[in-house]
Parts: sequence; structure tokens; C-alpha cells
Amino acid sequence: MPASMMQAMLIEQFGGPEVFQRAQIGRPQLTPGHVLIDVAASSVNPVDTKIRANGPGIAPALPAVL
Repeated sequence: MPASMMQAMLIEQFGGPEVFQRAQIGRPQLTPGHVLIDVAASSVNPVDTKIRANGPGIAPALPAVL
């Protein structure tokens, strides 16, 4: 994977757990005062689950990394 890319779990549509997809996305642009960390593991919180299942409202634009 090129250094300018990273792996992420994202959704391209709303629905059940099966809508989460592994994808390669561009690394975020760093600005002064920010850091980029290497995450070894993560979890999904209840708000992310509600956004994924229920769709628009507080959901970010799709495709979205929750």
C-alpha cells in the first residue's frame, strides 16, 4: 500500500453490519497541532451503530468512515 493511503472500515449505504467494507482511503492531511497515529484495533460505539442502521439525520455524507 502506498504511504499516501491507509485502510479504513467505511459505509457506502445505510443498513446492517454487512454494509461495513474495508477500503483503502487517502491519509488525512496533517495541519499544525495535529498528529497521525497508527491504530492497531478499534471498536464501534452505539452512536456509530445507530448512524449505520438508521441513515440520514446526524449521519455524515456517504461514503463515510464512522
